[in-house]
Amino acid sequence: MDHTPPDDGLIRVDEATYRAWKGAQELQLPLKVYLLLAALVSHAGRVVTREELMSQVWNTSWAGSTKTIDMHMSWLRRALGDDPSAPRYITTVRGVGFLFEADAVPPPALTALEVKTFRLPLRIDRHGQTIYDANDVLVAAAMSPQAARWIVQRANENHMVEAVAADA
Repeated sequence: MDHTPPDDGLIRVDEATYRAWKGAQELQLPLKVYLLLAALVSHAGRVVTREELMSQVWNTSWAGSTKTIDMHMSWLRRALGDDPSAPRYITTVRGVGFLFEADAVPPPALTALEVKTFRLPLRIDRHGQTIYDANDVLVAAAMSPQAARWIVQRANENHMVEAVAADA
């Protein structure tokens, strides 16, 4: 089985193996530069402060000079082929920190925390906001009575339960 990422220019980080890719090209990064990339990618789409980076990458709360971050950031940008004057991946937010662009990483994979099989027919509790299956297993809760009725009707008509579970 081929585990080579697609050649789409997106940045991928595998924290279990300390490896990173730009599209299909594996990046050869020194440890601290890799940790800097991993910290930014894990917060893609939001600004990460210099203090957060010092804490996550260098395990310190030092609030002095952050020239170390600047040097490592320049090495990371060079490895990514990112131009600071026209950034594709990392944008500097002056006086705050850095933003790793959300569209530069693949969308997160949807993972189910638990797989359950529900037995039809579904029913709604007496308050109209909680759905149970035929074995009194909780299917869904804390919804409007209209939403609950719609879900139960669709599931019972189609003889199936469609559900998506996402990480909290």
